[in-house]
Amino acid sequence: MDMRFAYGLLIVAACGGGGGGGGGGGGPDGSIAGVDAAPGGAIDAYVGPSLTRTYQQGVDGYAGTKSVGISTYGGLGSLGQYNENGMTFADGQNDWCTGIDIPSGNYSEVWLLRFDDLDIPSGSTVVSASLAIHGYGDTANLHFAGSYVARPWYGDTPTSCAGCSNSPVGWRYANGSGNPWGAMGAGADGIDTIWNKAFRLPETGSAPTDGAPGELVAPLDPAVVQGWVDGTNNGVRIVAGVAGHHMGYVQSQRDAGRPEAMRPKLTIVLAQ
Repeated sequence: MDMRFAYGLLIVAACGGGGGGGGGGGGPDGSIAGVDAAPGGAIDAYVGPSLTRTYQQGVDGYAGTKSVGISTYGGLGSLGQYNENGMTFADGQNDWCTGIDIPSGNYSEVWLLRFDDLDIPSGSTVVSASLAIHGYGDTANLHFAGSYVARPWYGDTPTSCAGCSNSPVGWRYANGSGNPWGAMGAGADGIDTIWNKAFRLPETGSAPTDGAPGELVAPLDPAVVQGWVDGTNNGVRIVAGVAGHHMGYVQSQRDAGRPEAMRPKLTIVLAQ
């Protein structure tokens, strides 16, 4: 696949009210546990020739992004009920929302994002990597909390799913009823996500608050991204970094209401 050489990696539902339970872990101050742990960075300050590859849905022919929002929007059913897996979003109609115990409807939503088809030769060495998204918050001093998903999840929910209860991936299950998350909302660190590895979007500072998406960039852990290149790629989990707040972002399948340049972008720098 012909990839663009340049600088430069998701997330859920149309922002709005709804019912249902919350979920996910957090500290006593409402912060999401582990957000400041183990930031990404360059491997041993590599100095030498390098090649940069970027991946952004719809740009230069790339179409490998997998992106869903899993939530309790509309309520989380008990086992056997139609909404036992909560509500999943894979559409491009509106910017997606995220948060734990979102006050406008007392629901929770997190984003799962994965970049498949990286087309990097086996044995290539990752020097550094970064993820860029465009997002915003409902008040000042907010950020997105990211972690690395540790287990496979269903990535082929159709874009017609603008809040569906029958997707294999959702709040309770990673890929159908035989594959439950370790904790609701893919929230079990060390089971659903890689233990004690996290990142913050933006790396420093906070997201804009005026509803106009701003670019937010974070370095990713090169060792984790090396695993993606070598064949173990489960992507990332993104949520509002402080519970009780509502944040939005431009997802990879967003329609013409937002430019392609606002979609999540993964950048990988390789040693040559």
